[in-house]
Amino acid sequence: MIRAEIIVKGRVQRAGYRDLVDEKAFMRGLKGRVKNQEDGTVKVECEGTRDAIEAFVEDIRIQKFPIYVEDIEVNLSRDLKGFTDFEIIREKGEDALYERLDMGAYYLREVGGKMDGLDESLGGKIDGLGKNLGGKIENLDESLGGKIVNLDRNLGLKIDNLGEKIDRFSMATSDHFNSLDSKYHIVSESLLKIAENNKKTSENLDRLVGLVEMMIKERQGEK
Repeated sequence: MIRAEIIVKGRVQRAGYRDLVDEKAFMRGLKGRVKNQEDGTVKVECEGTRDAIEAFVEDIRIQKFPIYVEDIEVNLSRDLKGFTDFEIIREKGEDALYERLDMGAYYLREVGGKMDGLDESLGGKIDGLGKNLGGKIENLDESLGGKIVNLDRNLGLKIDNLGEKIDRFSMATSDHFNSLDSKYHIVSESLLKIAENNKKTSENLDRLVGLVEMMIKERQGEK
């Protein structure tokens, strides 16, 4: 652990600079204090590791309106004061109030800049997304349109083939029925002939039976 005594020169008073120093010290785990000097500089005393203090010095080298650090003097020592926290030593009166207002304005500018960057980045991403999505939709329309056309053509060919098959089936069925009708007429004529022959046979049998009965009766009369 070492102690650092830091003198910061530039536009660092009544600009919210000490609040940023307090924030950076907290992030680096340093203990100490910061206060405005009568000569317009800011004095920082802090204790911590050498690496943390060196990084902290670069953190507070701020050059962003309304703060502009021109120079930083650093003196290191092993003589520790045993700080338990980091604090801002403020003056009483309206200068401290103005500094708090300046600090609020600083943070608003920081947020505004980030929001502007976010708007530009988000706007660019949305534009890019819109272009990509539009291109994909157009490609989809073209691809889908081609597939629908091919589907219509294939379906039309299949329907035409089905119609030809139905026509061929109808013709074959008609020929088959015509053949059956012809065969039916032949069978009908054959049956009619058989029936006529049977009728004649039956008449002949009846006559024969009658003759036999007459012969039987005559023989019985003779007896």
